[in-house]
Amino acid sequence: MSLDCLDRDGRRQHAHRAAAIWRFKRDRRALAEWVASLRLDEIVMESTGIYWKSPYAVLEALGIRAKVANARHVKNVPGRKTDVGDAQWLATLARAGLLRGSFVPPAKLRELRLIARQRQNQVGQLASEKNRLHKALTDCGIRLGVVVSDLHGLSARVRRCRGDSARLTG
Repeated sequence: MSLDCLDRDGRRQHAHRAAAIWRFKRDRRALAEWVASLRLDEIVMESTGIYWKSPYAVLEALGIRAKVANARHVKNVPGRKTDVGDAQWLATLARAGLLRGSFVPPAKLRELRLIARQRQNQVGQLASEKNRLHKALTDCGIRLGVVVSDLHGLSARVRRCRGDSARLTG
């Protein structure tokens, strides 16, 4: 990961090469504090996969205004294939006002979206397990679906626990 800073006149203020510095929380915090000490007007980062989320959250927690640029809009220029080149190009585009930041919801909304996605995944897994149970019962010759309308309702669970399934085999 690289950081390239331009002052208001377009001259390079600081150039910093940081390889693998965002791996641990304490390192991200230290780098964010270093960026805060530079008193920059704007931070621009490329949105590559999920890798922008953690640095963005740390910068946001310190009150640093960060802009996430879509990688597709930035990568269309040939010859900018290294981290250092990308950082310099992002700084140049930001200085010229040519970058439009992507929408990043507030932290609370991001947290709610994460919880909703987790719940959706768990509901899907529950449905998959119910289907697997139904298939296992059918493969064993237990046709519980003939007697009850909902295989996972209360009456079906009671019948499974009582052992009534012996009368249901076919």
